[in-house]
Amino acid sequence: MSKLESSAEIQKIGQLLDVKGDDLSFLQDLPVKELINLRALTTDKLFNDGRKLFQKLASASKLMPAGITASIGEKVFGPMLCARIASEMPYQRAVELAQKMSIPFLGKVTLELDPRRVKDIIANMPLDRMRAVAKELLAHRHYMIMGGFSLVL
Repeated sequence: MSKLESSAEIQKIGQLLDVKGDDLSFLQDLPVKELINLRALTTDKLFNDGRKLFQKLASASKLMPAGITASIGEKVFGPMLCARIASEMPYQRAVELAQKMSIPFLGKVTLELDPRRVKDIIANMPLDRMRAVAKELLAHRHYMIMGGFSLVL
């Protein structure tokens, strides 16, 4: 496999761990297949740790109106926790909440999502909302993130 593919995988791992790709240069000599495996295992570990809590928070989100829940998510939980919680809630509720959140915040949430876990959310998100988030990602040059989501559509 090419250096470009290795570099892309290392960047994805860096994004996942919130570490600069340069700090992961020691991974450069690993085969791409191993890097893909490492990224998948790391993603699974990050999303599975605390999963029961995320499920409880997803269930609790039904107790309040969408606007209040979205506001709490945006102002208190932040993008990473919102991404983890969204992956545990029914897609209808996640879409409803996303409609109440700001586009810049949704762009940040998108960076934290595992596309494999939110296929139904992506498939049911209104096109105008998806387009706005895509423009946000494009403005910040998150091309690999955009590509990852296109694979699940």
